[in-house]
Amino acid sequence: MLTRPFTKREKILLLLLATIIVAAAYLLLVHYPVERELAEIEAEMQSVQSELTAAEAVSERYAAMSAELGERLADGAEAEMPDYDNMPALMPLFDKIFKTYTTEDSYSLSFSTTSDDGVVSRTVSFAFRCADWDDARAILSELNDTGYLSQMNSLTAVPTDRSLAADALTVTGSITFYELEY
Repeated sequence: MLTRPFTKREKILLLLLATIIVAAAYLLLVHYPVERELAEIEAEMQSVQSELTAAEAVSERYAAMSAELGERLADGAEAEMPDYDNMPALMPLFDKIFKTYTTEDSYSLSFSTTSDDGVVSRTVSFAFRCADWDDARAILSELNDTGYLSQMNSLTAVPTDRSLAADALTVTGSITFYELEY
């Protein structure tokens, strides 16, 4: 059937067809899969880079907190982490702090407790009205300096008549006290 020799034109057409088939096979079997794999690697690399940036930020924050803790311990300002349920000791302290700087019935407290790996977190949410910014600063300072391990979580101070020049203001916020669970 193919006993006759190909003409020069047929040979060129066959060579062109073979070149097209080889190029198509290369594109479908090599080029596109490699290109797709490179795009996936690039996306994964960006994801890992963002995770690395986040981890570096956490590491820097941890180092700063460790340095601050080292400074505080060196200064002898060691906070006490009491055994479970220091609320009986804190309630009179809260009452004294708030009654010193506010009028009767001008403050409220609410409590929530969580426990994780032997450490109890007691969050005390507070709201109070006081005469001026100095009283608010004094109350917050005394809450922060109770001698127990604590962290102020949120704080909002709003002048009573919504004017920054006003003396009376309302303060809301929360502070978390940490205790050892036994």
